[in-house]
Amino acid sequence: MIDNYSELYFGIINNAKAENRKKGTCGVYYEKHHIMPDFMFKNRSRKGPAGHLLGNPNDPGNLVLLTFNKTKTVESMSKFTLPQKKVKVKPNFDNAGWIKNPRHAAFFKIEGAYESCPVAMSRSGQLKNPFTNEEKAALEEMLGYTSNELSVYNKNGILSEVYVRLSKDPLELDLADPMDYIKYKVLLTNSDRIAPSIKERNKKATYKFYVEDMDDVIEVQSKSANIQQTAWKEFGKMEDNKGRLAAFIKVYGQVMRIPATKIDKNTKLEFLQAKVSEIVQSKPKDFVDIVTSEDFDTMLLVAEGIDTGVIKKDGTRYFLESGDKLGDTLQATVSYLKLAASATSASIS
Repeated sequence: MIDNYSELYFGIINNAKAENRKKGTCGVYYEKHHIMPDFMFKNRSRKGPAGHLLGNPNDPGNLVLLTFNKTKTVESMSKFTLPQKKVKVKPNFDNAGWIKNPRHAAFFKIEGAYESCPVAMSRSGQLKNPFTNEEKAALEEMLGYTSNELSVYNKNGILSEVYVRLSKDPLELDLADPMDYIKYKVLLTNSDRIAPSIKERNKKATYKFYVEDMDDVIEVQSKSANIQQTAWKEFGKMEDNKGRLAAFIKVYGQVMRIPATKIDKNTKLEFLQAKVSEIVQSKPKDFVDIVTSEDFDTMLLVAEGIDTGVIKKDGTRYFLESGDKLGDTLQATVSYLKLAASATSASIS
């Protein structure tokens, strides 16, 4: 029955696409229709809980023009279906807390400890709704529940009993299983504690866990490979330039706020190459961001000012020898120096 349903749905869609329809032609009224419903996308264009599909729901390839009658037909057929994939909910060790040593028994959480995650509350004190109307209706039908058993407004409903346990160990959820899908959507309501993807896990200091979707992992790995490639390409431009390598190391120390590496005229090229290549390998994005920054020369000016004693640093703040403050941060100091240089150039001209 489902196969016939799918054939009928995509038959209507494919016939419409084959006609290469345009609005306002032949005196026929057409309505724009999403082939894969908007609610199924992570980056949905309408308000409501995020779905599971990647991409843009309004991509031209996902839109088709239908007659009014066909629109009504396919809308009645665009029911929610469970995604055929698994995700893992993992601890975000980047936000592990005070104990930073992974070998410590209490790193992230003491062995055996867990958190229970119910449906989260909104700022107004109401339960957040995990589901779209389509999801709720489909899940209730799949599980044999009465109408509104999965409603957040039903105080004695199923959602009042759902608590998802999270610990140091990854939790695997099969989204093709209705109960696992419910747990997944409940977890996503905890938007201050659980990042919805690996890409977003470091966007909030409060993210203690994140959802790992293999689609996201592949995308992150691809971007990481591209960054590594770019980093080594930039390194190749400077690897035989002793002055450029030394300049990068000085700027890197200021940007990353780490103790300065001692460099003088006797420092060997091989030492500088090894030092910078180590950074390229371990922190390729930071390397690329710094060497391609339009502020590189100004940041180098600050670093060399510190080396010569012309600029003093106290914590994150920068001062002149006279005690005049340049800025509360490196970026603020760079902005001040660029503005001062611009003003000087304007007065000379």
